[in-house]
Amino acid sequence: MLICRLNVKVCLNFTSVTKNLNIKKIYPLLRPAYVTALEKKNFEGNLNNKSYRNLKNDEQRALENLRKYEDIVIKQADKGSGVVVMDKTRYVAEAMRQLGDIGVYVTLDRDPTVDMIKKVNNRVKKAHVDGCISDTTLEYLLVDSTAKAGRFYLLPKVHKRGCPGRPVISGCNTPTEKISKFVDFHLKSLVPTIPSFVKDTNDFLHKLNNIDTLLENAILVVIDVVGLYPHIPHDEGLYAIRHALSRRQNQKVPTNLIVELADLVLKNNNFEFNGNHYLQTLGTAIGTKMAPAYANLFMDRLEGTLISEAQVKSYLWLRYIDDIFMLWTGSKGELNEFLSFINEKHGTIKFTWSWSKERVNFLDVQVFNNGGKIETDLYVKPTDKHQYLFYTSCHPRRCKQSIPYAQALRLRRICSTNSAFDKRANELTTYLIARGYRERFVRNQIRKAKSVTREEDLTSRPQRSNTRVPMVVTYHPGLPNIGAILKELQPLLHCSDKCRKAVKDIPMMAFRRPKNLANYLVHAKLKPANAENTPLGTVKCGDRRCLVCEFLKTGDSFTSKGTNKSYTINFELNCNSSNVVYLLTCKVCDIQYVGSTSTKFRLRFNNHKSRIKALTRMSSDEKLRDDLIYQHFHSLGHNGLEDLSVQLIDRVEYEKDLLDKEGQWAYRLKCIKSHGLNENDFFFSQNRSTRCRKS
Repeated sequence: MLICRLNVKVCLNFTSVTKNLNIKKIYPLLRPAYVTALEKKNFEGNLNNKSYRNLKNDEQRALENLRKYEDIVIKQADKGSGVVVMDKTRYVAEAMRQLGDIGVYVTLDRDPTVDMIKKVNNRVKKAHVDGCISDTTLEYLLVDSTAKAGRFYLLPKVHKRGCPGRPVISGCNTPTEKISKFVDFHLKSLVPTIPSFVKDTNDFLHKLNNIDTLLENAILVVIDVVGLYPHIPHDEGLYAIRHALSRRQNQKVPTNLIVELADLVLKNNNFEFNGNHYLQTLGTAIGTKMAPAYANLFMDRLEGTLISEAQVKSYLWLRYIDDIFMLWTGSKGELNEFLSFINEKHGTIKFTWSWSKERVNFLDVQVFNNGGKIETDLYVKPTDKHQYLFYTSCHPRRCKQSIPYAQALRLRRICSTNSAFDKRANELTTYLIARGYRERFVRNQIRKAKSVTREEDLTSRPQRSNTRVPMVVTYHPGLPNIGAILKELQPLLHCSDKCRKAVKDIPMMAFRRPKNLANYLVHAKLKPANAENTPLGTVKCGDRRCLVCEFLKTGDSFTSKGTNKSYTINFELNCNSSNVVYLLTCKVCDIQYVGSTSTKFRLRFNNHKSRIKALTRMSSDEKLRDDLIYQHFHSLGHNGLEDLSVQLIDRVEYEKDLLDKEGQWAYRLKCIKSHGLNENDFFFSQNRSTRCRKS
């Protein structure tokens, strides 16, 4: 058993370690003693032998029926925490309206993802040959064959007339996903140096507090950039980041490389919508990692030009990405001239604005001019649904109990007067009671927050260093008292000096959110019109040259030999499917093995076949050193591949969820060693954390 020394996320409910790319700092633990103790403490998924359901039977049926509807699209609202149920025809029409902008998007006749994978890998390899990146960085940046086109979807803007959609392109597992993260890593540290930069609401309030009094003729102005992300010209954006990168003190990674990788991200942003493929030719996708930093640095360059060329009579100019707050000291006529000037200066970047001498709204703050003194209050859009976490929802109790206090502290920061705080606190109480919180508890938390002065609340606290190893577990209300169990077992980890150094303190518990309704109902990919008629289950690919189909067991369900229960397959899966969980079965003795692969299944299965064939050429001693699965098919009474069948049983959308799903099925089907062919290594297994990526 292995554990990383630093920055480890250990997943105890059937998952594996996520490590921080530092393989050298890994220490072996006393696996038998520790795992045996965990098993005795009911840690292998026997959740106190209780059954927990937070959906009634009719609610469960309603959920299943809702998933089958083909004529609606369910999305989260762009702002306001609402859920939007749209007619599919209307949703597609809005998407096609936006995709019809030939200045931003072009339609492709095929999926160019394979070509883009080659482009990215060739540039990354060249950077490695030139000595610009390390071996570790090269391994991280290389794109494998499972990369796919982005997914285009809309977030409905219910607060605007006509409910237009905010275009988002999901960059998960796209050819440019990793290089976008690499570029963002080098750009994001430059953003706070921008003079107008606003990090968040707290930062904005800090900057307002530095203003003692307003001039008598001061005008409050709010400016919004219209569609910033998809309208940044590539050449201007790249010039802006090159200019910013040239000011870095650490030039270890060349500016040219970062700019070239950013160029690849911008010009290879292909995506799919409703079965058609597109390429974005202007601007950057909202969903790519580098987009916020890239947009910030572009706006820094642009606003510097606008302010220097115009006769700006402003003594405060603050910007949060595409939202600008300004205090204007000139006349109203001069302000209108300035606003017209900036709106005509650039070919693709346009602005909208509002101004007042009394009050404006910026982010979630109302800013008032009260006789020359700035006051602030909470701003909430009229369409906000105030959907705080239900108290009956499946989350840790302490998580739900922290919400009233945290929200009250937010009000304490934003509301500059006690009267404004009291008004908003009463509204908050009403909203939380409607979500199942006890009124007495909510009011106690609000009183606790009010006892903190606004100055204290606005003061940023230094982050405490924490070297405790985190144990990340998907939350379930039936889990035992994990904290007490870990405390009891801590002496086992201190049986050796190396373990004591690696895990000095009791591991820190952290819960991962289980699936919610959004996971079942909201998807980036548009559901095909004929999805209802698509056969589900394991099917053969139909390729006559396929060497896997002969071993494939087809059908829409599968049976566990360990539990004698049958399970339904909810996807259409074949030899070419990727990000899948599969079940190997021995025809002789019905013992089973659960595996997973992020690559096409046929590639992974061919690896199994090769290993089993190779064992026929090994000596007995060599065979004993191989995995359980390969030993089994060459044990007494077995004939290798002749006794093997396989069925694909599940699929995940994202690769990061694959090992979770594999571990869950391995335990659920009782495929762990002594019952099946899976090694009992779902605790602290560094090897499994990398296997999926290499498969």
